[in-house]
Amino acid sequence: MSYILCTNGTKIAMAQRRMKAALKNGVRPIARRLGTKGGGGKEKHYWRPDLGIWVVMRELPNRYWNAFGIEDPGQPGSIDVVCEVNFPYNGVNRKIAAVLIEDAKGSLYVAHSGRIGGGREGIGKQSFWEHFRGGKPVPVTYPDGKDSDFIVLGRIGDKQLPRQLALFVHEVARIKALIASGDNPTSARAEATKYTPEFAGMRKSYPLGGVVESESYHGLVVDALAKQLDAAKVAYGNDGARDMFIRDQHGWVKLLFEVKTDLSTTSIYGAVGQLMFHGAQVDRPPRRVAILPGVPDRRTRLVLSRLSIHTVSYQLDGDRVRFSGLTDILRGKR
Repeated sequence: MSYILCTNGTKIAMAQRRMKAALKNGVRPIARRLGTKGGGGKEKHYWRPDLGIWVVMRELPNRYWNAFGIEDPGQPGSIDVVCEVNFPYNGVNRKIAAVLIEDAKGSLYVAHSGRIGGGREGIGKQSFWEHFRGGKPVPVTYPDGKDSDFIVLGRIGDKQLPRQLALFVHEVARIKALIASGDNPTSARAEATKYTPEFAGMRKSYPLGGVVESESYHGLVVDALAKQLDAAKVAYGNDGARDMFIRDQHGWVKLLFEVKTDLSTTSIYGAVGQLMFHGAQVDRPPRRVAILPGVPDRRTRLVLSRLSIHTVSYQLDGDRVRFSGLTDILRGKR
């Protein structure tokens, strides 16, 4: 899918209004002082406890200012801006990290270049791309014909957009905390069993009970999988390479999961490659499981069976993810 930069002031204003309404829906603002170059006085913090984020939104001289953080503004203590998702009023402003982009159908999407500030050495666009989990950038064409890479956060008008933005904010917070701690993600500590909610980036369309446009659902599926594993009281985790894994009582990875958001040949090949590659990196190969949006065709099921790759299907039901076959996998019945 190809995207172009949206520079139309009317479209940008409309998108800002719709995003603002979605984030503010049913929320009463909390007035607190926020010391930033964009603010400085008391701001209306719209706290979303369901998402674990707050947002401050207002208009500055040259942009719509949308600042996000993760501390409860209703509680004492300092609150800090984790990241900003700002838009110019019109035209092109390469100093602003976020943009609105448009697809061939005219749908608008929120996107981000990965240039994150923080006032700390080592935090910036390069470190963002080194540690970012959750998808690959897409090229966006500017009016001069040149392309720049962006992560697509979600579609304007999609009811999941607030959650998708929240996942991105938490991912930026994780990256900043990692850099501040001086942790090396390739160290032994990275092998510890821990789960980090994955950012949900733009994915391709896939058929699931009809043609459904899949925006930012990979991270949502991984997050739903984590909740199921948590309820099953198993030791699970993920990292930059593996969507999810379960360890046994001795610390060995016994189940390895790979989540895909479409049933295309490319996605199936990707699932097979990742499961086989990462599963072969340990002395005791784990059971391999592909998490797919529906049931693949008979030929694909046969090939996966011969490769000893199990499958679990899922369906998107509003903002819920329903898995089929996961319980049997966890009980070792498949």
